[in-house]
Amino acid sequence: MLSVRTLFISIFSVMFSMSIAIQYIAHKMENMEKLEQQDSAQVLKLSQLAQELKQSSDQLTNFARAYAMTGNKRWYNLFNYVLAVRQGKAIRPDQQSYSYWDVLASPFSAPPELTQDFKGPSIIERFEIVGIDDYELSQMKLALSTSDALVTLEQRAFNAVKGIAQDKFGNWTVQVAPDLIAAQRILYSDEYFVEKAKIMSAIDDAHWHMANKLQSKIDENVNALMVSHFIQKLMSIALITSIGLSFYLLWRMYIKPVSNMQQKVVSHVADNNYNFRLDTQTQGELAKFSRAMNTLLHNISKQLQFNTIMKDFGLALRGKNSAKELGEELMQFLGRRLSVPLLGLYVFNDEKLSRVAGTGYCKKSPSTYDNYDSIHFHVLSSKQTYSMSLLESQYAIELNGESLYLSELYYFPLIVSNECVGLLELGSLKPVSNKDFEWIESVIQDLAISLQLTQNIELQRNTEKKVLEQLELNRKILDAIPNPMYYRNRDGEYLGVNSIFHDFIGTFDADVIGAAPNEIFSKDIAQQFVDSELSLLQDPGSHNYEMTLINVKGQPRDVVIYEATFCNADGEVAGIVGLILDVTERKEMEQQLIIAKEQADQMSTAKGEFLANMSHEIRTPMNAIIGMSHLALKTDLDTQQLGYVTKIDQAAKNLLGIINDILDFSKIESGKMTVESVNFLLDEVTDNVATVNAVKAQEKNLELLLDVSPDVPISLIGDPLRLSQILINLCGNAIKFTETGEIVIGVTIVEQNSDYVMLRFSVKDSGIGLSNEQQAKLFEAFSQADGSITRKYGGTGLGLSISKNLVELMGGEIGVNSEVGKGSEFYFSVRCGLQEAKMRNFLCPEANLKEKQALVVDDNDSARAILNNLLKTMGLAVNSVSSGREAINELEVAQYDLIFMDWNMPGMNGIDTIKHIRNMNLSEQPKMILVTAYGKEVGMNKEISDLLDGLIIKPVNASILLDSIMECYGLQRPSDHDAAPVSDIESTGFAQQRVLLVEDNITNQEVAYEMLQSVNLHITIANNGLEAVNMIKDQDFDLVLMDMQMPVMDGLTATREIRKSKSFTALPIIAMTANAMQEDVDKCTDAGMNGHIAKPINFNTMINTIHAALEQPQDPAIEQASISKSSKTEQVQIPSSNDVKNSGQTTNDATAPAESQTELEGISFNEGIKRIGGNEKAYWSILTKFINNQIEEMINLEQALIIGDTEHASRIAHSLKGSAANLCAARLADAGDKFETAINNEQEVSTDEIHDIIAYLREIALRLSQRTSSNDAKKPAAEACTLDKGSIKEKLTLLAELIDSSDVEAIETVNELTDLNFMSADDSAALEELINDFEFVEAKTLVVKIIDRFEAN
Repeated sequence: MLSVRTLFISIFSVMFSMSIAIQYIAHKMENMEKLEQQDSAQVLKLSQLAQELKQSSDQLTNFARAYAMTGNKRWYNLFNYVLAVRQGKAIRPDQQSYSYWDVLASPFSAPPELTQDFKGPSIIERFEIVGIDDYELSQMKLALSTSDALVTLEQRAFNAVKGIAQDKFGNWTVQVAPDLIAAQRILYSDEYFVEKAKIMSAIDDAHWHMANKLQSKIDENVNALMVSHFIQKLMSIALITSIGLSFYLLWRMYIKPVSNMQQKVVSHVADNNYNFRLDTQTQGELAKFSRAMNTLLHNISKQLQFNTIMKDFGLALRGKNSAKELGEELMQFLGRRLSVPLLGLYVFNDEKLSRVAGTGYCKKSPSTYDNYDSIHFHVLSSKQTYSMSLLESQYAIELNGESLYLSELYYFPLIVSNECVGLLELGSLKPVSNKDFEWIESVIQDLAISLQLTQNIELQRNTEKKVLEQLELNRKILDAIPNPMYYRNRDGEYLGVNSIFHDFIGTFDADVIGAAPNEIFSKDIAQQFVDSELSLLQDPGSHNYEMTLINVKGQPRDVVIYEATFCNADGEVAGIVGLILDVTERKEMEQQLIIAKEQADQMSTAKGEFLANMSHEIRTPMNAIIGMSHLALKTDLDTQQLGYVTKIDQAAKNLLGIINDILDFSKIESGKMTVESVNFLLDEVTDNVATVNAVKAQEKNLELLLDVSPDVPISLIGDPLRLSQILINLCGNAIKFTETGEIVIGVTIVEQNSDYVMLRFSVKDSGIGLSNEQQAKLFEAFSQADGSITRKYGGTGLGLSISKNLVELMGGEIGVNSEVGKGSEFYFSVRCGLQEAKMRNFLCPEANLKEKQALVVDDNDSARAILNNLLKTMGLAVNSVSSGREAINELEVAQYDLIFMDWNMPGMNGIDTIKHIRNMNLSEQPKMILVTAYGKEVGMNKEISDLLDGLIIKPVNASILLDSIMECYGLQRPSDHDAAPVSDIESTGFAQQRVLLVEDNITNQEVAYEMLQSVNLHITIANNGLEAVNMIKDQDFDLVLMDMQMPVMDGLTATREIRKSKSFTALPIIAMTANAMQEDVDKCTDAGMNGHIAKPINFNTMINTIHAALEQPQDPAIEQASISKSSKTEQVQIPSSNDVKNSGQTTNDATAPAESQTELEGISFNEGIKRIGGNEKAYWSILTKFINNQIEEMINLEQALIIGDTEHASRIAHSLKGSAANLCAARLADAGDKFETAINNEQEVSTDEIHDIIAYLREIALRLSQRTSSNDAKKPAAEACTLDKGSIKEKLTLLAELIDSSDVEAIETVNELTDLNFMSADDSAALEELINDFEFVEAKTLVVKIIDRFEAN
């Protein structure tokens, strides 16, 4: 049987074919109708063309005859127009009717004009266009040619009308009289009518053939169309029949069965009944469909039952908050669903498997498994279901006191995301059915997920509990913060605040939480919060800013807002947290502190300035105390008096040291302490330090050692004086706090480049040491390690503080390493510039000295190591031993060229060891150099001197060591020095009249004093006008020399005060001032002065003025004194640096000129010597002091101008002008005048000009210093050589000790050395000035240089 599908396909194929055929027939019929219409249209058009041809022939005849009858040319034109239309030479009328030509022939119509260029289709061509065959076309052409022949007759008639006849040649050229009758005869002749009939006959014949042919075609089309209509009707009937049959079959075989199925399915589904079956008796494919639907319905029913059970299982597991609760529900559900006596749910956690719920277990059954070899862990590790079939009576559970034996045990692992979370254990009395087993396996996954969820819930609950606890803790912490705190989200809304915030602002949580700043604060304050938040959100981090908030009490409070961003879990900025810190009290306190600090700074500055300015005032009475006590000690005193005066002297010296420290500290505090930057040699500094501290070290039997690294550059740029001060202070402290052992001064390089070097100095001792607490406050001012230190050792505690400040000024740091009982190491670093000659070459210059074998004998390890390193650096082969006995043993086995022997050694001292060596039978005796720190105690005599080749006093440096080695081998000899005589002062003049010199400037005082003293006047000095007034009241004076500008009281005021007393009206008062203008002279006269001496002072003018005031004639000797030195040249020979170096060497060329002669630019010193009465020595002394003082004064001038103290600045400039003029220093006098004028006129003084003057002063000071050195070198050494060198050495040592002890008795020793012609006058004057000013450190430096020169000669 055909299938329904095949049947329907066949029927629909037939229907489709019929539809196609019907459409084809309809299309064909449409084409036939079109052909019929075309043929009809063609017949009509041919008829119209035939009619038009016939009509045109008739109109030609009519118009020709009318022209022949009337001779009216209008008819001739109409004739031509008709002919032109037929030939296509004229436009064919758009519409032609039977009346067209009759209307055109009326007298009221004009024929259309003909154009030569028009070309249209002729009537024959139009016939061709319509589509006629050749025969019909030939008939038409025949009719047309007949019509043309007729036209020829008509043309002959027209010629007759026009009067044109033929010539003999047949050409119509002969003009004759018009003959209308002839024309009429032609047009009405038989010939004309015959031709006319031919035309009509031809037209009728052609039209008949065309009409018959087209009618035949039309008839054929009509017949074919009728046949097509019949066929179309038949096929339509067949199509309708096929449609009806297909509908019947569709209804019978598909629609009705499907409808029945639908009703059955809908009705059962509406009743929620899926357990039914569809009818399978239908035919065709619906039977298969019914059977498939029945299978589907069965499966759906089965699945629904399973889903119901799963739903109940899910409901049973849902909402459980713990694994135990889940297990208990599971036990109940499985117990109802399965008949199993043993059920257990285990949870895997913390590497253990724990039973959380179970049924059928006895007490002794384990509830926890942690043995990985057990079956339970095996199932977990394999992640596969496991079952065991048990033998009879193999596994039993207790039930009502009896044993119930199990047949099967099942283990189901609970897995989530490939991780085991638990285990389900089942025990059954019989094997579980496949259905139940499948059901169990299907719910295991849900059970595992539920178990995982309950664990997560428990974990989440515990976490939430901890979070709540943490939140509460955070809340407590926030509330415990004593400052308002808040945090806001990105939208600016407050998420929370602490309780202090509410207390400060006066709000509650309801007011703040979720609110924006503008809802809590004023508009301006809120805008600041918003701007800050926007800034932080754009650039996350933290910042702070200040504002003023109004607290709950309405008080404005200054606060600092600290804000920072915080992030969410994704690391995105979630908002900001802020802290409000109330700083109102702090700001008030800061303001109070600022005021207090300013007051303290003012007090400190005042104190520092007071101490600095009072330095000379403090030293002057101290000088008197020490000097007078010294003089008193030289008198006859009893024991008690001697004790008193000795204690006064010692106490005064101690007080002087304290004052010096205080003054230095005050300079540091007031910012007046500065460091120089001059060229110096490092070994001179270390030698100076060693010399200053050597005596104290020897008194305590301490070894003082120098350990200077060989690579340390010697030629440096810095402040050697301050460097010496630091080292002397540190060495003094080391000696003070060390009872036994040694003091080592070390120098090493920290950093060096081509321009500078950073040096590390250290002073290491073996003294009492320092604890950490003592070190912490060691460098503080006025502090020592503790009170016991002060009581035992004394001191102010300023030394280290001053040293610290000096080190920092020199670009370094200071520190200490110390341990109690083991000594201390004080170290500091300084930054020094490098000279062009950065290093000294301490290698032995003689080739035969290199590689000499040297032996160092010293019991002190440090001294031995230092000497060892120095000798190796010089290129010698060195060995060392620690005792005399070891040295003797070493010489028995080895030969040495040089032996450096320490004197004071335990056992066998150095002298005894040398004696023993000299008595040894050696092939060659070595050179012996004794090294000792106890120069005076060696007891040097001829016997000992003969044993030695050299003597070195510790501490040893490379220079001394090299010199000693060279002297041992006779490679260095003493040098001679040139000397130059010093002129004496010539004194002539008055008879000791008493003169009061009133002058505030020290230089001017000295100049005037020397001038006046040279002419035998008794001089008394007053420093200002007030002192002069008081002195005149107490003493008698013959003359007063009065300066004009002075502090306290100026000269004009003082003169007026003096003149107020009638007893002083006759007292001569002479003005001495640099103000030499006439108005200044008039001021002096008006004030009551008797004369005027202008600065610069002219010696002769001054003497004459004084003589005139005293009414005493001038002594001729004065004139002689004034010109006694006129023959001297204006040049001073100042040796170059090479001259100074080579001044100690002899030369064969005695007549060699000096290497350089340099003038003192801007200073006419010969004129200056004349001005002070010819006292050359006094002039050079005064000039030197003046130049040195003016360097400091120019610095003071610059500082005065900076701070705006024009009065002080004007006084300095005035003093410079007057003093320089007195000394004939024209450049300085001009500069002083220029500065004073600018200051008095309130004009700006260029600092560059001041710096130029300072540089000029320093250059002059250097040249004066070189002149002093040159003069010293030129003094005859023969005088010194005739003296007792031992006596001179003893006096020099005594001088050093006195200066080291700050004893002014040193002045007497200086005078003694001067009297012996050993010390130059300049050195003597410099030492006296330093000692009088208590500058003992600088004095000691100068003494060391003098000792070095003595030893070199």
